[in-house]
Amino acid sequence: MNRKARPASLPEFQPNPAHQRLDLLDILSLSEEAFQERFRGTSIRRATRVGLQRNACVVLGNLSDPSAVPDLARVLREGETLVRGHSAWALGRIGGTRAVHVLEEALRHEQDPWVAEEIRLALQEAGARAPATAS
Repeated sequence: MNRKARPASLPEFQPNPAHQRLDLLDILSLSEEAFQERFRGTSIRRATRVGLQRNACVVLGNLSDPSAVPDLARVLREGETLVRGHSAWALGRIGGTRAVHVLEEALRHEQDPWVAEEIRLALQEAGARAPATAS
């Protein structure tokens, strides 16, 4: 619908350079207060902090960058349920010894059934043997 629209010339419709490229690891560290402050008055707030962090995990997993493992590990331990599950997925996509170790450790302590299942699937993705679900 908008593909033939001319770019807006009003300053309030111009992209904010501070939000054109987001540091994904920084996004994973944002508190709710920092998220609200940083994105006040922007449409990014509609995504919510948790939604933005989930999306950051997905991008990091698709990039398969092993340098993200420590930050994804922290989120897997401390994040919201939705973000923990996507962090597990990202770690499975990244793979490698460090990611597998993080996932195995997290599985021993995870209480949420959905996140635990995501960890098992991530371990399978990473090529490790995940324990079967207890019946």
